[in-house]
Amino acid sequence: MKLDMKRRIGLALAAAMLVPGPAGAQQPGTISGTVTDATGFVLPGVTVEARDATGVGEVGEVTFTDGTGQFTLSGLAPGTYEVTFTLPGFNAPPQVVEVGPGATAMLDVEMDMRLVNLRNMVPDHTVILVNGKRRHRVVVIARLGNGIADGAQGPDISVIPFIAIRQAEVLRDGAAAQYGSDAIAGVMNFQLKDASEHSCNGIGGQGQAFSVAGNTGLPLGENGFVNLSLEYGNADQTNRSIQRTDAQDIVSAGSTNIRNPAQVWGSLHIEDD
Repeated sequence: MKLDMKRRIGLALAAAMLVPGPAGAQQPGTISGTVTDATGFVLPGVTVEARDATGVGEVGEVTFTDGTGQFTLSGLAPGTYEVTFTLPGFNAPPQVVEVGPGATAMLDVEMDMRLVNLRNMVPDHTVILVNGKRRHRVVVIARLGNGIADGAQGPDISVIPFIAIRQAEVLRDGAAAQYGSDAIAGVMNFQLKDASEHSCNGIGGQGQAFSVAGNTGLPLGENGFVNLSLEYGNADQTNRSIQRTDAQDIVSAGSTNIRNPAQVWGSLHIEDD
């Protein structure tokens, strides 16, 4: 009798050891990489944000690139994320990254400058002047120029606050004889405000976009002046598309890793511009 009882207890303990316990929580993943410009130089201070690509979570994980252009987003739940990169004067399309449990997804990104062009010609053929003086070119070469600005190296005018401009003069005809061979497409001259006793401020917004700007002028001596301008703005990306048919076929087949819509047309996400 005692032997049967011992056997029963032993079998019960063995069965308990074979029963699987509750599944543990999935280990968080990581997104890591390096941000550079088109020439390969690292870009420190870039705002890197990862948001749920399905749009479920409104607040994402945010970090900044260090002095070597590297960033790390840790503690991410497994899933699909849309990663955006923001740096004044630079532009990069959002990247979609799949993060696995306990895995590290590598993401290296190149950012390009925002250039301007006339007459559907490359930015190199437009002379940019600020108060009648040439604006220097950027040090990088555009790579995401939609076929027009690819390989161009023009001035970047996004660093000029809009509220600081008094007037803009555009010469759309070729002016190579007067300004040189780089003025084949035309000339743009931005005249900045020079008032010493005037101030103005502005707040604008539409939908998920807003901007705040201020300008003030101060006298300096008898005939001098100091004119200061500041502009800050954010804008969420716009979505004007419907789900693509090929993406819908994948969703209908059972995939849950396709965002809706899969392809976004409209304005880019702009932060701290």
